[in-house]
Amino acid sequence: MRISRHIYHLFFSGLLLVPCVVRAQEPPPRPISVYVNPAQGLIFGAFFQGITGGTVILYPDGSRSVTGSIVQANLGYPFSPAIFEVDANPGTLISIMNGPDVTLTGSNGGFYHYI
Repeated sequence: MRISRHIYHLFFSGLLLVPCVVRAQEPPPRPISVYVNPAQGLIFGAFFQGITGGTVILYPDGSRSVTGSIVQANLGYPFSPAIFEVDANPGTLISIMNGPDVTLTGSNGGFYHYI
């Protein structure tokens, strides 16, 4: 009888030493919000279209390149990729899908300047 009581005390004393993980209730779900950074929208800068046209590529590091017969015009106009800010609960799964390419057209070969 004394041994079983001793084992009983050791067992429950051991349970007190086991670490317990306590988790609070997670925040209620909320829809994500996407904001365009007003300081840096999509700006292509100045360029001229050649005979065959081409592509203007803006990279995340802030550099720009062209393909085809596009000519970069270094007239002091800035260029930059768009920056978006996403506000969501931690752990929210977000998928970003790339849309189709866009063709810009204009008159007389088009001179594009976006602010």
